[in-house]
Amino acid sequence: MEFDDNSSGKRTSYGTMTDFELTSEKVVVAFIISIVLAEILLFAGMLQISLTLHFLTLIGIAFSTIWIRDTDILCSLQALILLPLVRIINVSMPLSDVPIFMYVNIYAPMLIPLFFLIRHQNLSASDLGVTFRHIVRYIPLSIVVGFLIAEGEYIAIGPGYLAAGMSMEDMIGIAVIVFFFVGLVEELIFRSILQFRLENLFGLNAGLIFASVLFGIMHSGYGEPAEILVTTLAGFVLGYMYQKTRSLPLVVLAHSFANIFLFVLIPITGAGLGLL
Repeated sequence: MEFDDNSSGKRTSYGTMTDFELTSEKVVVAFIISIVLAEILLFAGMLQISLTLHFLTLIGIAFSTIWIRDTDILCSLQALILLPLVRIINVSMPLSDVPIFMYVNIYAPMLIPLFFLIRHQNLSASDLGVTFRHIVRYIPLSIVVGFLIAEGEYIAIGPGYLAAGMSMEDMIGIAVIVFFFVGLVEELIFRSILQFRLENLFGLNAGLIFASVLFGIMHSGYGEPAEILVTTLAGFVLGYMYQKTRSLPLVVLAHSFANIFLFVLIPITGAGLGLL
């Protein structure tokens, strides 16, 4: 069953009413807390417990939708499902000698649930922010923002996760992965879908905060508190840019340039691209 377009934020309900119905936004907050707790457990090295909690979150969201009739709550929960899926796929896929290459194994499969969620919720290109208006003027902005984010992440995680000494073929491969998998898929999840739905449910400010915190905590796999802080701040910046422009290409470009600076250029030139 597809949803009617709800991009205006107007609260609606659908389906046949039952005797028991979940309507409180606290249901969404509870599952957000569950995801955050699962990532904290992962950060603490408790992988099995973390995955168990993520799995229980998936089951809990699935069962809770039986009693939910409020469209905004239901759509927000369906968006949240994407995060445990990312983590479960993340730890299930084979590793690569070059860390950035493992992301194709994570984000390519995520295109499948993304496709069905977008279709099920009847999200239009406008809802998703697919617009190329002002894209020429956005490119310099995305490069600057991407560079600043990359510098912050480099300071946070250090060079250990980066792949210095790569061949030209590897660098081209990374650029393709960054643009067509990492940047696009993450921005679709966190900005076009999750932030969009949480803003409809909680309002612009709260929706931005929730989406940004989730974006940061989902980087707990690096095991660095500073990385979580930096990516949370990056989430605020990207989320604010998206909120003001509703341009998916802008945040995809900024996110992608950040990863290219971080995984390709900085390992070659050093911090500050060798200019500082």
